Amino acid sequence: MGAGHEPGALFFPTVSAAWRSQRLPACNARHACVPRRVLLLAQGVGLKGLKYGWWGTIAILAIVVACGGVEAAERCASTLAGSAHAAARPVGDPRGLLGLRVDDDSQEAGHDAIWRKTGLTWAILEAHLSKDRCYADEIAFLQCVAAINALLNFHRDPMRLTPVTRQGSLGRIMGDAVHSAGPVDVARLRRMDGDRAELMKLQKSLRREARDVWAQQFRDGAVVDFIALYTWARHYAVQPGDEALAVGSALNAWLAANDPHAKLLPTEWLEQQRGSDGESMVGVGIQLRYLNAEWTVREAISQGPAAAAGVRSGDQITHLDGRAVVEIQPAAFVESLKGIEGTTVKLGLKRGGQALELTVRRQKVELKNVSHTLFQREGWALGYLKLEAFQSHQTYDQMKRAIQDMEKSGARGLVLDLRGNPGGEMKIAIDVASLFLGEHQVVVIQKAVHPGGQSGAYKTSFTAVTALPLVVLLDSQSASASELVAGALQDYGRATIVGQRSFGKGTVQAGRALSAAEGPLHGLPLVLFETIAKFHQPSGRTNQLAGIVPDLEIPVLPGAHPDEHAGEREEDLYAHALSSEGPAYVRRMPELALWLSSCANQGKAEREFQSRQTGSLPHDFQLLRSADILRCLVRAVEARSRKLAGAA
Repeated sequence: MGAGHEPGALFFPTVSAAWRSQRLPACNARHACVPRRVLLLAQGVGLKGLKYGWWGTIAILAIVVACGGVEAAERCASTLAGSAHAAARPVGDPRGLLGLRVDDDSQEAGHDAIWRKTGLTWAILEAHLSKDRCYADEIAFLQCVAAINALLNFHRDPMRLTPVTRQGSLGRIMGDAVHSAGPVDVARLRRMDGDRAELMKLQKSLRREARDVWAQQFRDGAVVDFIALYTWARHYAVQPGDEALAVGSALNAWLAANDPHAKLLPTEWLEQQRGSDGESMVGVGIQLRYLNAEWTVREAISQGPAAAAGVRSGDQITHLDGRAVVEIQPAAFVESLKGIEGTTVKLGLKRGGQALELTVRRQKVELKNVSHTLFQREGWALGYLKLEAFQSHQTYDQMKRAIQDMEKSGARGLVLDLRGNPGGEMKIAIDVASLFLGEHQVVVIQKAVHPGGQSGAYKTSFTAVTALPLVVLLDSQSASASELVAGALQDYGRATIVGQRSFGKGTVQAGRALSAAEGPLHGLPLVLFETIAKFHQPSGRTNQLAGIVPDLEIPVLPGAHPDEHAGEREEDLYAHALSSEGPAYVRRMPELALWLSSCANQGKAEREFQSRQTGSLPHDFQLLRSADILRCLVRAVEARSRKLAGAA
């Protein structure tokens, strides 16, 4: 491919005719001279309600500029940075890469200092962006595009490199969200703000089409000067001191363009995660739900500063230090709740139609990986288990103790909450499954897709610690190891699965030290994770893309469609995800599911949620309905046991 290519042009962002009238001769000259263009799309206008991916601060502010080489392009960019962004205020963390939390990612967890110890340098990244390497084949080309985009995300107004197929139009790429390469139809985009399902559908389409268009650009012989783009991003997008973090982010994007779940992680961070019970942070100690541009307290953490100040589950946060939260970007709002220990924040709340203001003093809050509580449901003692991730090697012991404690305290059934659980290590997941299944039970069937992978069935090693009726609560962000556990419990009929269809990640990644084949990366304190296998449930089905389908669906809010407030799944985020293979799931006990639905659907959970009178449970409709389903399940199991005992 390389022989016929000539140096490409750089294109930088501007706004519209008003901006084009500025003194930017290098930006305006000969703007139609290149038949295949590359645009830097600046996303500087934040839209309320969009918190994920590069649409989180979206506005397409684009015009083709410059064929005059790197120096002219840099002058153009420098002028724009000084004018278009003069009044801009950074919001949240501009480093977030495309997608939701699916696997462990220390870059998104705020461990910047650990990345700085890895020894990653610009020279390492530059070697990956050479012309020979980027044009080796189509995948290599896409990897270089992804790496540049990761660097551009470090700009205070995150940008994205996007191809266009004809001058003056982004229609093919942007669908009907954008009508031209000039001013953005911001009003239309804001009207879409409340329809999250429509936005997610559009995002999915854009990701797939952008990848397809880039691939076609390569096949058509497009010229992209990746080193020039890298040079600009290095100097104008990345802040001093962020070199290792930016290089790590770009390398991970480069890897993910080929394998969606491949990544580099610092050894130190992995060791911390495996050895810790959870995390601690300085904040106000609340768990939030964000729906339709409204922030609601799902739970005020027990013994936390917000609970001590009087914040309750179900409170809607309307103001933060006197400022209306609708004016604050979601990421910035969350960051504002954190801060220096001992400082205060004023929360304006709406509770049952009443407005009130509470002052909360920020303190260190412990976030446990395993938490549990006993609660009453119409006189029935039931247990609640929340598992945040399958990371810590202490998980099995913590879960075992929690189950035994609740059973000794009189629990007659258990709710296992795996919502938002991104997964973790397979062995930990198999051990957790053994708590309910017992030993020598197949939990997962692995099929290799990489020379480093192994095929085979993996069984439990420990005896069961409980036979209590079990309900497992999932949502669209329950991924990987969460799906492994839920799928096995469902296949054996050991648990009733409720909530939303899960994320749909049925692949296995293995970590290895960097070898000499990785060149300058060799010897650095990093672990490379690569996809080595797909996994299947004991029945032979796979959750890859399909997810784990619940026996009973529960929406986030009463009366909503079960998927109305779902987050993006594997199928939405990755245009090149591995395909799904295997038989479809067939419910083992459909009659039981119908009976449980009828038994639990008496309006109790709806009334409690609307009145915010939820007793010892948080203001969480899915959990309230799960508790009712569990109560009905306990009733059915105990009745069957009595019947069998009488027959004997």
